[in-house]
Amino acid sequence: MPRKMDPTIRAKFKEEARRIVSADRAANRSGRSQNTIGEMERALVRAYKLGQETDGGTSTSTKKSDVIDWLVIPPRSRDVLMYMTFSFSSFRSKPTFTADRLVHSDEEPKPRWYAVNDDGYSVHERGFLDGPVKKLVQLELLKPSGAGSNALELTNLGIETCKTYWQRSDMNDPTLPIMSVRG
Repeated sequence: MPRKMDPTIRAKFKEEARRIVSADRAANRSGRSQNTIGEMERALVRAYKLGQETDGGTSTSTKKSDVIDWLVIPPRSRDVLMYMTFSFSSFRSKPTFTADRLVHSDEEPKPRWYAVNDDGYSVHERGFLDGPVKKLVQLELLKPSGAGSNALELTNLGIETCKTYWQRSDMNDPTLPIMSVRG
């Protein structure tokens, strides 16, 4: 029976696909030619070589980490975390490390979650759909808030993961995943 592929390696493959799609879209917008087929071929060769080097990319490690690699978190779930933790960034001012809570609302055609700060203000007008939020609960980055069952807050793992992300983002880390391309 085949072993399950390491989620980090799968995430790296997806990120490479996002990079190729992003470069292709940028070339199309600016009217430049792009060798997308060549990029895809080179990515497949790298993936093949990685599989040869790592026994097919299967994971035998079950070590629990202090943070989850931002690459492993799905793009729409990353968006939720970013909106919840803008205060972790030094982009505008000194970080306060006060994360917003997510509050559930059934008042729209599709149920949504809103990132709400201590003052009751939401920074994202449209809210977030259930799927990306549920993934964050599965990854143990969010947990039910003491404020009620219709609210979620960051876990310690979520806080540390977001702090690590914002540190890297504030330093313009070029290895961070592409945020504008979904997959």
